[in-house]
Amino acid sequence: MRLLANRPQIIWFAFVTAGMLLAPMVVYAEPSLTLQAVLQATKLHFPKLIQAQQEILRQQAEIRFANGYFDPTISSSIKSLPSATLASNTYAMQLLVPTRINGIQVFSEYKRGIGDYPVYEGSNQTLSRGQWQMGINMPLLRDHNIDEPRAALQRSQLSVRMAKQDYDNCLLETYLQAAQAYWYWLAAGYKVKISEKLEQLAIKRQDIIVKRFKHGDVSKADVIENKSMILLRHNELLDSQLIFKKAANQLAVYYRDHNGNTRVPTQEYLPQEIAIETEKAFDHNLPGLTSIAKQLRFHPALLALDNTMKKAKLEVSLAKNQMLPQLDAKVFADKDQGDGFVSQSHSVNLGLNFSMPIYRRQSEARLRQAQLQKLKILMDRNLLYDRLVIASQNARLTVIATRKQYQNVKQTLSIYQQLQENEQQRYLKGDSDLFLLNQRERMVQQAEMNSIDLFANYMLAKLNFKLLLGNFRLEGIV
Repeated sequence: MRLLANRPQIIWFAFVTAGMLLAPMVVYAEPSLTLQAVLQATKLHFPKLIQAQQEILRQQAEIRFANGYFDPTISSSIKSLPSATLASNTYAMQLLVPTRINGIQVFSEYKRGIGDYPVYEGSNQTLSRGQWQMGINMPLLRDHNIDEPRAALQRSQLSVRMAKQDYDNCLLETYLQAAQAYWYWLAAGYKVKISEKLEQLAIKRQDIIVKRFKHGDVSKADVIENKSMILLRHNELLDSQLIFKKAANQLAVYYRDHNGNTRVPTQEYLPQEIAIETEKAFDHNLPGLTSIAKQLRFHPALLALDNTMKKAKLEVSLAKNQMLPQLDAKVFADKDQGDGFVSQSHSVNLGLNFSMPIYRRQSEARLRQAQLQKLKILMDRNLLYDRLVIASQNARLTVIATRKQYQNVKQTLSIYQQLQENEQQRYLKGDSDLFLLNQRERMVQQAEMNSIDLFANYMLAKLNFKLLLGNFRLEGIV
């Protein structure tokens, strides 16, 4: 009779309980704070990425420095020989233009000699308006194919490419770290909502149980037990709120404003409750192992090692070049102008300079070092490639596994919700107790939290898989 008298309260309690526990699981469809917004802020304002961009500029400055080896130079000299019998003054000015073609240097020189010269200084004697000279210096063996200035320029150009690839690699790593922080924050935020929902369920039930106790429908033990549930669930809510605040602080490292200052996302940044039917988000067309191997060739870390290998080959070529004898040719024409007397007013000249060290220990040692460095880089690249292949394969397996796990936990959640609803009906009829009802509610709570974790893990695994394949464009990974 008392149950019938309190029937409206019981029906209302049943609807409230069922509505709170059987509410659809929710995850972001269009959240207030998206992963794309976090990654965009990370790309623009994360200090480590800014440093990587500055390194690119620094290496570009190195190119300008290396180009300085080919800057034309002007030099001049004055030579005076005061003597009581033979006094003379020689004025000379030269323009030297290095080129990138086989080490050739083009030069032009103007020289004027005034006075009387001894026989051994006769080459300085010119006509009254001086002598013009023009020609080239060209190495025939050493420094012909490669020399230090051209090697420095090639090194700097390769360094710029490597700096850009280091930036891309840093971007991939930072994107993954930011995504980890984002999904951890997202899951923690929804766990706070679940804990709040479970606590509110116990609080509303307490009012109903107290009224029923006054009418003699339930024992005082139910009142006390439900009160203890409220306290326990409140402590769990405090724990989840603490975890969420820590996750928000961690996300703030990557989520920055236009001035680069950290922004701590609060619960207001979480989305409203939107049903999580995200089968479209699951990519059933993951690339196979052959496709993975092809795409990995363009991974920035591998491309950086490829350029490091080019540097090593450059050093081997330079070392081999330094082992050659020095044989330089000089071809020039000169012409004297003005009054006076010289043995020949114009001429074409050819000269050769040859030198070779008796021992080549320095060159041989440099060549050996360069060859060993080249071998080391080759082994490093092969090892990195193998690791990337394995990591990509593992990431692909993780995507498939977490997708199946998420689908399974959704089915489990539906079953637990039905069991909880049945247990609720049995409790209202007096065929069950509060302890069993609490266990059913705990099972639903745990399944909801597992669903959130698995969804976050899947999205993170999918992102990690794309990043491992070298895809760092926002429109391609989010």
